[in-house]
Amino acid sequence: MRLKQFDSPINKLLNGILEQQHPSVSFESIWSSYSTDKKHLAFNKKLTALVATILFLVVSSGYLYYKTTGVNNTQISIQNEASRASMVFWNNAIYYKSGAIVPSNELDKKLGEITKQTFQPKNNGESNECPIGSKVYSIKDKDFNNIIAVEFKNVYYESMIGINKK
Repeated sequence: MRLKQFDSPINKLLNGILEQQHPSVSFESIWSSYSTDKKHLAFNKKLTALVATILFLVVSSGYLYYKTTGVNNTQISIQNEASRASMVFWNNAIYYKSGAIVPSNELDKKLGEITKQTFQPKNNGESNECPIGSKVYSIKDKDFNNIIAVEFKNVYYESMIGINKK
């Protein structure tokens, strides 16, 4: 006995093989016993409900995190980039540590000290890497509005202006 709603070439082949191997068993009888088996139906319903619940929880928790923090991928990317650079906010501008070491004989006038260590410097005297008390100097023969020397671990590094807040 063939199942008429499954007349695809693959199902015809399966029906033919099944009739050759087991003439008393038909594809339709196997399908109807599976689809009406209450244990299978109950298990499938429970499994579907479990998967749907997990999916709902994952999606909703991501959505709630996004809405409550207001953080999106662009902001995270910008914060990661900013946290990699050593920054000092001085003279209403952000200076970035260049990595060039300034010899002590090239230091000019002491401009001040770092007063606060913070993730994102926004006010004069703040740094994201240099500890409180780190000294800030001008450098001989260089414009301190563009380049300053900032102490970090007892070494003075050239820091160049990046963003001017004026």
